[in-house]
Amino acid sequence: MLMLASCGSDDEAGVPNMLTELCDVYIDGNGKAVTATLDDGTVLDISAQQIGAEAADTTLRSVITYAMNGGVARVYSNSAVFCDEALPIESFTIAPRDPVKLVSIWQAGKYVNMVIGEMTTGSAPHPYGFCIDGLAGNKLYVSLLHQQPSGDAESYTRRVYASLRLSNSYVTGYDSVVVSVNTYDGVLTYSFSRGSN
Repeated sequence: MLMLASCGSDDEAGVPNMLTELCDVYIDGNGKAVTATLDDGTVLDISAQQIGAEAADTTLRSVITYAMNGGVARVYSNSAVFCDEALPIESFTIAPRDPVKLVSIWQAGKYVNMVIGEMTTGSAPHPYGFCIDGLAGNKLYVSLLHQQPSGDAESYTRRVYASLRLSNSYVTGYDSVVVSVNTYDGVLTYSFSRGSN
């Protein structure tokens, strides 16, 4: 999880045009965020803010809110995004498909991104994953896994971001990915092109 440096205020500045994007944040060997690569390939230099992270020399999937000022990106908030490739079903001890609210799903670059409404009281973390359901012809079938913790009542909706990597270490020879999400309205299925990723 990234930790933001405090932001100073400028009484003469107007309200900035804020943008919210999913991105890959590169963390250098000193544990500082250096760049944020948006899904369209745009690279933002965020090194001047000295944003610290708990990890070093890695790339973290994040959702950031930022503004551009004179060609310079200023990050105002960020949070971690669950991100993984789809794993074989035998990789999981259990493979729960407890329902979620699916707010949005779309393909961007090498990811299928989701905005999920998680029903919770905030008393426990909700584990997520992506499992491979099968390969048929040139289509890879994948499901979102979600476990509703026992004792965590569905009191309010919390927004969660998730990204499925379209490339896969376990399966080859597919050119599209079919993603299934169990929602309170039933199982919803979406098809995406793997492209050149």
